[in-house]
Amino acid sequence: MKTSRHIAVALFIGAAGCSQGPGAIQPPKVNATAAAKAAIEQYDRDGDGKLAKDEWRASPALAAVASQYDQNGDGELTSEEIAAGIGIWQQTGIGARTVPFEVKMNGQPLAGATVRLEPAPFLGGAVKEASGETSAGGNGQFNMKPEDRPKNAPKMPLMQPGLYHVQITHPSIKIPPKYNTDTALGIEISSSNPGPEGVKWSLSSK
Repeated sequence: MKTSRHIAVALFIGAAGCSQGPGAIQPPKVNATAAAKAAIEQYDRDGDGKLAKDEWRASPALAAVASQYDQNGDGELTSEEIAAGIGIWQQTGIGARTVPFEVKMNGQPLAGATVRLEPAPFLGGAVKEASGETSAGGNGQFNMKPEDRPKNAPKMPLMQPGLYHVQITHPSIKIPPKYNTDTALGIEISSSNPGPEGVKWSLSSK
């Protein structure tokens, strides 16, 4: 991402007071309390009402944010902690932003790869998926599906804030399941994450 076209545009649309402006996009309507409860119900295998490390690791999205959501540092996630974490990126009022990315395989830029960000299931469908394809230099931009984009959105790549599972595939190069069908990759998109440099993934064929 050495050229200006790969620098993330600080496009934060949908904050209060901008609803009448061109391109205004409202934040995804996620009920943080309900989403947190759904996450506990989905991943709490021992039924103790919270998620230990071996449980939250089943969700790449939660695994990516566990250290920051775990407010008391006890190595477990409660419903209250998950709701509070979701609330942080919701309260910014960000409706959509640009997010560049870069993919390398065995240290080399991976051209022609598709990177799909699938919203965590416990978000209840409020957050829409995004995807992008890498160029010859291994770079790309995430974008929502045309049918998910607000009609007044600017004509540029945009995606919503949220918690996502990451799937990286390629039509002719074999990429290990840990990056796609059995992905261990997750990410939180917020107003500050990632920064202007975007997301960088370095894959291994082993």
